[in-house]
Amino acid sequence: MYANFIRDNAVADPEVIFPAVSLVTSGGHTELYLMKNPQTLTWLGGTLDDAAGEAFDKTARLLGFGGGGGGAIQAAAQRTGTRNIPKRAVLPRPLLRDDSLNFSFSGLKTAVMKNWGKTRHTEKNAEALAYEIQEAITDVLCTKTIRAALRYGAGSILVSGGVAANSRLRDKFTKACRGHFRLHVPPVRYCTDNAVTIAACAYFRNHPQPWKSVVARPDLSVEIAD
Repeated sequence: MYANFIRDNAVADPEVIFPAVSLVTSGGHTELYLMKNPQTLTWLGGTLDDAAGEAFDKTARLLGFGGGGGGAIQAAAQRTGTRNIPKRAVLPRPLLRDDSLNFSFSGLKTAVMKNWGKTRHTEKNAEALAYEIQEAITDVLCTKTIRAALRYGAGSILVSGGVAANSRLRDKFTKACRGHFRLHVPPVRYCTDNAVTIAACAYFRNHPQPWKSVVARPDLSVEIAD
């Protein structure tokens, strides 16, 4: 299914410069792909444990924000600011300095749990941690994607999936790509719209065939060759 998210960007703006690097980030996936063209994908790296959206969801519940997930973390983070972040709230950026293009967010969740366990459970402290959670996750996503784009000589960067709705992530990519890469991020309303992404996939792979000729492949890879 997440192959469809990648194609959403290419349809939304046809002026993608190839090769392009695509970040697919949601509650179930955090993956990087190299797109040589809209039909050809190569997997570059992904999460070794939790997805970015999953980290948002779990830490939001831990801080008492309920099931609001990334939206709740973003809202809480916007109510505070960098000047209000105590040193004890600073969180690790998992695998940020690792040369691979993989991600890991389970350790971040553990760090939040330990930090919250040693902190007074006040609204102000919860908001400070929410701010730092958002900074940590978006720092890693943006840095790793830019690293991949530089490594593979990409002309464009595509960001999609539910986490792409995060305003802080969008801001960081906008600044990091300016003057270097063409950035493509779908409108927020499309970030979690599976129907749009499926239609986008069909747009590029329009090869109608009788349903009886379709062969199920449970081992099918997201990597698609010409």
